[in-house]
Amino acid sequence: MKIIYANIIWFSLLIIGITIANLGRFSSEEWDGMSGVRFNHTLLYGGVSLLLVLSIAGLLLKRKWGYELALASNSTMALLPISLFVASFILLPELSVLELISIHATNLVVGVVSLVFWLSQICSGVKEEYVP
Repeated sequence: MKIIYANIIWFSLLIIGITIANLGRFSSEEWDGMSGVRFNHTLLYGGVSLLLVLSIAGLLLKRKWGYELALASNSTMALLPISLFVASFILLPELSVLELISIHATNLVVGVVSLVFWLSQICSGVKEEYVP
């Protein structure tokens, strides 16, 4: 059951980070010239935040859909940053591995932590405690 509460805390930290990043986009001069792209990023990350909020609600209510949504959220948050990092090797062959790691450091940390929570949730055996 501890893994569920750890997931709730992790999802809350991700929501805070996503919100700060979204607010930062609107105060950045770099993003001013890309209003369409900024809007798309805001919608994408807003959707991810909504997914995380629904996951938290389902976990707190001890519903099966909440458990499954938390699994989906963790898998998405784990695989997306890792796949973007791997794709960078193909798209940016002129950059060294250390440069790519420094560019993707935060995303890789999020991906690895989410991967650990995903696997911990699967192996914990708490699924039986959730009501359909």
